[in-house]
Amino acid sequence: MKNLTAEDAEGAEENALIRRASVSSVVRSFGLLILTACVLCDGADFTPSDEAQARKALQESLIKNTRGGGKVRVWIDLFGKPDWAEFTSCDEKQVSFLVSGNVLTVTWERLKPEQLTATASACFAKNAEGLVVLADFYAAAKQTAKADEVLTKAVELSPTVRDAAAARWAWLKQNSVGPAKESTEKTTTERDKSVAPTAGKADRSAVLRLLTDFSLAGADRRLGPDYAFYHKGQAEKIPEIWMPPSKDGGAKNRHYQVGGPWSKDAGDYSSTQGQILYVPDNGLGVDRVTVLEMSNNCFSEKPEPPWWGGFRPEPASKHWQQAAGGHPGAPVFMARGMGTWSNCGVIVFSSGLVATAGTCTGKGSDPALLLPRGKIPTAISVTNKNEFALITVCDVEQNKGQVAVIALESSAKKTGFAHEWKDDHPCLPNVAVFTRMKLLGFVDLPGISFPSGISAVGDTTMVRLNGPDGNQTTLRTFDLSQPGHRECFYNGNNGHYCSRCGFAVVISSSEGKVAFLDLQPLFARVREMYFTSDENYKKTRDSGPDPKQWPQTFDVEPSWKPPVVAVLAQPQPTAVLASMEGGKHARAFVASQDGRIGIYKVGGLATEAAAGAQDAACIGTVQVGRNPVCLAYQKFSHDSFLAVSRGDREIAWVHYSEKGAEVARRLRDARLLDPVHVEVADTHGIQTALITVADFKGRKIVNYRYSELVFATNGGARFGMGADGKADFECGGVLEFPGAPFCISATNVN
Repeated sequence: MKNLTAEDAEGAEENALIRRASVSSVVRSFGLLILTACVLCDGADFTPSDEAQARKALQESLIKNTRGGGKVRVWIDLFGKPDWAEFTSCDEKQVSFLVSGNVLTVTWERLKPEQLTATASACFAKNAEGLVVLADFYAAAKQTAKADEVLTKAVELSPTVRDAAAARWAWLKQNSVGPAKESTEKTTTERDKSVAPTAGKADRSAVLRLLTDFSLAGADRRLGPDYAFYHKGQAEKIPEIWMPPSKDGGAKNRHYQVGGPWSKDAGDYSSTQGQILYVPDNGLGVDRVTVLEMSNNCFSEKPEPPWWGGFRPEPASKHWQQAAGGHPGAPVFMARGMGTWSNCGVIVFSSGLVATAGTCTGKGSDPALLLPRGKIPTAISVTNKNEFALITVCDVEQNKGQVAVIALESSAKKTGFAHEWKDDHPCLPNVAVFTRMKLLGFVDLPGISFPSGISAVGDTTMVRLNGPDGNQTTLRTFDLSQPGHRECFYNGNNGHYCSRCGFAVVISSSEGKVAFLDLQPLFARVREMYFTSDENYKKTRDSGPDPKQWPQTFDVEPSWKPPVVAVLAQPQPTAVLASMEGGKHARAFVASQDGRIGIYKVGGLATEAAAGAQDAACIGTVQVGRNPVCLAYQKFSHDSFLAVSRGDREIAWVHYSEKGAEVARRLRDARLLDPVHVEVADTHGIQTALITVADFKGRKIVNYRYSELVFATNGGARFGMGADGKADFECGGVLEFPGAPFCISATNVN
């Protein structure tokens, strides 16, 4: 089979790449190709039809002979250079391939002739009748040598096609155009010499290939330069942080590192659990892990498989497969609301599936939705209190970047969860036992085609809820059909529990841009509908999937669609974080590959005042290690965040104020080979600070404690760090993976 060329694949790059298949085609049961006989032209009167008719006949033969699905390797150029892809299915409108874990679909009319013949050659490798139809297409295209070659193979496969082949050979002998005239399939080298693609198109193709390559090498390239890139030939000795030994926890498969001895009384049990995303050697690449655990007078600071509830793969994966109609694709990223207790996280897959996952005791009804075709997801963020999920996408049909806005619902009416609203209240703050998601629409990003990261926030992290009697309570106490309960959230003693405004920051690494979105229209409309008049509240009771039902889509109710207020330039942005507290001190932080983090004021974006382009501006920088690929919240802090610098194998704690920002501490450990992501762990019943780091090339996650540990609700015992209890850090432990971890998302277990 001839190699296809970069130019030949250009249409597929802007469509096939691009017009992603419905997920249902990803893993249909793959049967053998059905060897159904085609209606062949009889005998000496053979004359090929025109090329359009021959193409249609070839398409129909592929559809007919692969109706049950297929699993056929095809050497084809889809992304600028020839490579192996896997043909999965086709129907009357389109054909689908699986490439690096991502399902790509192209309509028949956009499939290049060379791509069509490559697919047919592979699918008809053992189908003589199909090869005759392929030969007819070559004959119609005046590619007589190719037609002769295919007919020869067909006759070798089955004598039953000899008569049909003989008629075609007779025609070919009389109508051969010769090799000089027929060579329409140039080699890559020949085409490159004759046609030089424009720089813009070449860049677009490269970025699209990068965004859709979910192999290990593709994920590595997206993360950018690693330690070896910046330290060629350097023999740097990094010390190893002390790690305490594990001790027997007194129960099967239960161990601990701090405290003890094990007691029969569990005490105030506490654990943190969540999901690890990784590029797997095999399988799905989403596991559930226990980050830490406190019970029976023992503390485990080592990440471990859960001792109950499921581990590998994430137990919710069976629901993802059902929602997707097959394999959901590769995990792209996952997020939880970081301003409150968030039982479930929201995860987006390469197929466009958006789904949820929780813990052993906190899970919803596993809602899921599929993004429309042609939307390549690149990143996700969930607002402070789980009101909305925002997903950056590349719309490859319209060649523009967008942000998808998804309304989230967590309803005790459906789950019975004790800490949640007792009725359906999508878009209100919740504890993320998700029961429904609804796509509200898309926000265009002016001048950005390839968004690569997003951070979206509201203006409050207030967690205390005041009940009607003034005492602290939970969401289930409130009945919003009662005016007094609504008023307490609008202007009363819970008036700042729900966000009044907010903003999102989007980066584009390949285009060097930062965009600022005003989320105030979202939060303001939610407050208006739920907390004001009876009439407005009653409108929220008509809630459902229809665009006109609450919450209405942007097409129906455009007034609450978030506007983009500014797009600024910043070289090679690699990570982004927005502060969750509103007011004049709110900031956004955008890291660049050289290690500089830009500090942005956001003005009216973080207040109820009108926001304009002048509100977003870089007012300073702080230097961390090279290629900072992750910025993470320091939980329970309003003036600190963490930066993970892949290029220097370093975690930095950054403190900021009105005067600027500085690095307050740094962590480097010899066992940490390739850090790319970090999350600060939730705690309950204990007082400590602990992080979990994803080590991409080290194929593991690692825990580090960086504060004293206090058994706050279990006797008050205190424990320092290190062998002598006086160190700055302690390595809690390591959990290895059959792949390369790149994302951590966990929460306190109920």
